[in-house]
Amino acid sequence: MTTAARLRFGLSYLFRTPPDDASGHSAVYRAKLEQIALAEALGIDDIWVGEHHFVDDGWLPSPLTAAAAIAAVTNRVGIGTNALLPALHHPIRLAEDAAVVDNISGGRLLLGVALGYRAREFEAFGVPHRERAGRLEEAITIMRRCWTESAFSHTGRHFAFEDVRCTPTPVQRPIPIWIGAAEAPAALRRAATMGDGWLSGGAPRPEARARYLDLLGELGRDAGHPPIAASSKPYIFVTRNPERDWAELRPLAIRQTRTAQRWFAEAGQALPGGMSIEQLTDLLFLVDTPENVAAAIVASYRQGAYTHHIHTPNILGLPVERSAESVALFATEVVPAVRARLAADASEEVR
Repeated sequence: MTTAARLRFGLSYLFRTPPDDASGHSAVYRAKLEQIALAEALGIDDIWVGEHHFVDDGWLPSPLTAAAAIAAVTNRVGIGTNALLPALHHPIRLAEDAAVVDNISGGRLLLGVALGYRAREFEAFGVPHRERAGRLEEAITIMRRCWTESAFSHTGRHFAFEDVRCTPTPVQRPIPIWIGAAEAPAALRRAATMGDGWLSGGAPRPEARARYLDLLGELGRDAGHPPIAASSKPYIFVTRNPERDWAELRPLAIRQTRTAQRWFAEAGQALPGGMSIEQLTDLLFLVDTPENVAAAIVASYRQGAYTHHIHTPNILGLPVERSAESVALFATEVVPAVRARLAADASEEVR
């Protein structure tokens, strides 16, 4: 049975601003919060925010602060972090901040977490890079206890404290924790064992999705329709004139890809398959008509069903008002088209 009826559509906001943008971060924050309110009004289901530090373009370093601001300008959308990096923070502080956001939003927080990989971030926060997996796992345990127990003590490898009582309690007890995981066996097992959902970071390969479902089954967890977040393309710009707009946007997209490539190179990871920057850019960005974007999402879904589709609508350097046009086309034309095609697929399955 397909999960098409449960498919949710989310937008990711990183609040990046080119260093040479005279308008500054404050204006961009206001404009993107306005765009988020518009997205909710148009029917988008979820808004997601990420975390990185020490980036020239101001990549959002404080996802829960931004999540609180989003909660204040919206009423319905889920508000997720994709992804917060617990290894860089104290878990009690994270649990308290998350509980506050959950209360402000009326129980709409989806706490997505990940290992992190940029050595510079770990060095600056005084956290050994080799400890990131252990710190992530211990933080998840502590946060859940903060949200569900009246008082508790903890003695672990990285944290120890006595008789802690975290207030306020969140609306959701506990707040759902999504785990960002690549397709490596250890990462998939962590997501299956400790997560309430899997942030796949892309369109998961069928074999990786099958392995994740197998792990859930082995653990006695729901392997029928588990929460999985995916993306047909990480960056999507919907337009009536893709040739014109891609000619304008491709240099901006290549600049973004170069930043990602540099970060991965610093982490000792090469471009996939020896790709050039230009080839990787074409793989990550989709600038196309509503019809073709809908077709791309349907194709990715048919390779392996997921429950949440996430993409970033803003390309660094593009005025926010231009991306608002793309968001409107995505919400009013792409989403209905995808749902109609997947509903037709479901009808075929029933027959």
